[in-house]
Amino acid sequence: MGFEEFEPRYAVSSKKRPMVTILKQGVFGVNQAAAVFLRDVEQVVFLFDKATRRIGLRPEKGEAANGYNVRRAKQGGALQISGSRFLDHYGIAHEETKRYPCEWDEKAKMLVVQL
Repeated sequence: MGFEEFEPRYAVSSKKRPMVTILKQGVFGVNQAAAVFLRDVEQVVFLFDKATRRIGLRPEKGEAANGYNVRRAKQGGALQISGSRFLDHYGIAHEETKRYPCEWDEKAKMLVVQL
């Protein structure tokens, strides 16, 4: 049997590729590459598109009625947002930690995560 080339799960470095991790505790971890879209933001509002199974994180500079606080890492520029109530409300599984690619939707002005 010959050698088989290892293909990493994420070909592009996770520091360069915008990613959101949903931890099993229901916390959203936003890596540095994705956090640039949420800089200077105090809160985000969660949105969900049931048909396409996409999560939207809409930045809010002030305090929003339905906003969730953004916690910043002391180093590295990553963010965390508690979202277990959101996940539970829409029946989005989070029994195990999973990473998802995300992208900025310029028209909607929000970070979009495809589940």
